Order: sequence, then C-alpha cells, then structure tokens
Amino acid sequence: MYEEEIKQQKRTIVEMVHANKMEAHMSPTMAMMEIFNVLIRDIMNIENGIDDDRSDKLVLSNGHTALALYAVYESLGIISKEESLLTKKELKKKRKEGGNLIAAERLARELEPYVDKEIRTASIGHIQRGGNPCAYDRVLATRLGVMAGELIENKKYGYMATFVDNKISSVPLSDVAGKTKMVNIDNQLVLQAKKLGICLGE
Repeated sequence: MYEEEIKQQKRTIVEMVHANKMEAHMSPTMAMMEIFNVLIRDIMNIENGIDDDRSDKLVLSNGHTALALYAVYESLGIISKEESLLTKKELKKKRKEGGNLIAAERLARELEPYVDKEIRTASIGHIQRGGNPCAYDRVLATRLGVMAGELIENKKYGYMATFVDNKISSVPLSDVAGKTKMVNIDNQLVLQAKKLGICLGE
C-alpha cells in the first residue's frame, strides 16, 4: 500500500539525514513508513491541519521515528520540502515564528492575561522517561519481556508481567485494573518534594 509514495518518502529521509549530517535510527524509521501513511492518510482526521485542536493527534513516545513522520507530512504538503530538511529544533522554531504553536504554548498565551505571572512551557523529552536506561533498566525490561512472551506462548491472555520482591511473575489484569493505588502523604519522598516547593496537587 502506497508503495510509490513510500519510495519517495524514503528518498526524502536520506536527504534529511545528509543535509543535517545527523545520526538517525534508520531501521525503525524505514519500518514505520507504511504505518504512518495508513494512519495519516486513511485513519486520522487532520482536515483542519495538524496544529488544530480539533484534529487527531499522533504522539511519538520518542523521536526515533520522527524523520518518517516528517517525510509523510512533506509528501502530503503539510510541511514544505524546506521544512522537511530542517532539524527537529529548527522546524519547531520556524513553525513557532509562523504562529503554529503547540497546545501547551497556546494555552500559556491564553492564560497569561489572567494571572500576574509569566507562564513558561517546557518539552521535557527524555527527562520524562527518567533519562537514559542503565544496565539494571535493560535487564529488567528484558526479564519482563521474557515473561510477556511466556504468557503468550502459554495462551495466558488477560495477564500482565510483574516485578515484585525482585522476582518476575504475572497477575490477571482483573486484579489490578480499575484500582486506585494511594500515595502515602507521610512518605519520605513526598515530604522531601514538599520541602523543595514541588506542588503535588493537594
């Protein structure tokens, strides 16, 4: 599906990488081409533009396949050829200068007249995920992945892999779904956060 369009988009990706002399995750980028094309062309509602609040949003958990997304956008005329060759930071700056703000920035501008404070927004990116994974993180993820594979192999659907008392196991989703896990307000981490002035929504 969309074979000719994808061929051209792959050429665009190579041009992006060459123009920016950048490192790129080429394998996942190329692997996502058909998925992005089907999503954006056939499933998502973006009739009002990708920056409009009424449009469907496509959120990437990280930027490893952003080049594929930009190539699809360029082929559909959502961004220009010039914009497709920019780095992520340059594209964001250009679109911001042109009035295309992300939702958080639009909200900040709308709220500022009503408060006696400057409102700033931040894209926290990798920090949101706690930084780069260490060896422990990678081993834990591998162990959980093995358990998930075993559940599928044994046709134990409706279960999730767990890590309790340093052991990998599984529990039925019905045992954990829809249940609220409360935070102890006397927990040391909570108390330390409050002393730093961090608001926890109380």
